[in-house]
Amino acid sequence: MGYSSAMWQLRLLGVTVVLLIVGATVTMLWWISPAVRFDRGWRYSQGTGVARDDAKAIDLYRLACEGGIPEGCFNTGLFLELGRGVPQNPAGARVFYQRACDADYFRSCSNLANLYMAGRGVARDTPHALTLYARACGGKEARACFNAGVMHAHAEGTPLDSARAATLYQSACELGEASGCTNLGILFEKGAGVAQDLARAAAWYRRGCDGNNAAACVDLGLLSEDGRGTAQDHAAAEALYRRACDLEAGTCSDLGRLYDNGASADLPRVVALYRKSCDAGDATGCFNLALKYELGSGLARDDAQAARLLDGACARHQLAACCNLGVLYHSGRGVPRDEARSAQLYEQACEGGDGLGCYNLAIKYALGEGVTRDPAREEELKRKACEAGDKRGCPEVE
Repeated sequence: MGYSSAMWQLRLLGVTVVLLIVGATVTMLWWISPAVRFDRGWRYSQGTGVARDDAKAIDLYRLACEGGIPEGCFNTGLFLELGRGVPQNPAGARVFYQRACDADYFRSCSNLANLYMAGRGVARDTPHALTLYARACGGKEARACFNAGVMHAHAEGTPLDSARAATLYQSACELGEASGCTNLGILFEKGAGVAQDLARAAAWYRRGCDGNNAAACVDLGLLSEDGRGTAQDHAAAEALYRRACDLEAGTCSDLGRLYDNGASADLPRVVALYRKSCDAGDATGCFNLALKYELGSGLARDDAQAARLLDGACARHQLAACCNLGVLYHSGRGVPRDEARSAQLYEQACEGGDGLGCYNLAIKYALGEGVTRDPAREEELKRKACEAGDKRGCPEVE
């Protein structure tokens, strides 16, 4: 006697239950839809309703990707890039980002562009990165519009095009990327790619600051402090600097400077703000704090501590810090006297466009201090100092 068989399918919440009946035996076969796998992956990645388990999450995201869910491919790529649940693998991330990007998941195009920009898991290719950012921007990915704008503004992977940068920054801003508003304000302030318009610069900075971009608050504060593009208002500038400081500790130096320049400076408060900014990695905050140690203003004079702070700020390309550190090496204050090192620091400042650095280096060549005496080089450096705004280098002043 033979056996008859039958099969029924039931679909419930993305799960297909297959009942396979062979004779008297009933076997249940489960097939879970890619959408449900993605949802479960998300729950494991967030620890929502289950214990967080990144290894299970990426397995489920990968299955969702194989089932045609682009966001599953993107999340798999993200976990591979970050090393969540698996060893970090940027090259593997690139494969999954590409799959999602090919399916018009535009955030994935943006992340893929980041890999090409950094050369992580793939050979560095800035023109291709720009192509990917542009594609993502067309899909209304705000950060991609911003990054494409930066590339056009700084001639990375494409010729310099400030006008195009302005358009991209505006798109980023209108899509909610506050840094796009800030950078557009900078272009209007400088007149780069757009007609210079300080009032419009202030308006874009305001929009960026309202979007919690600390740099925009600082830039608007500077305009308010000086009365450029907006009414001069020191109280408004103070409020803007305070907001920036609250948003990002590295911007606290501007609030400290405002108090420092006040008629009755609260020196302990000023020092605290400079220190907060410096501790957050702001080179200008470290430079300003170093000046306080040099002068013994608001704290005990300590040239050695000033030198350490200036050295750190100079390493982060704060040109005035390089110049001041050169002065300390010249005088032997806080560091051993070293005319050659002093000359090197002046040259570093000068090459970056610091007029005082150029002038001080010119004096070195005039006297032969730490360098071989060279009148022609002296005159060249004085011209550079004059062009950089240090009038002592100008012929009519000599």
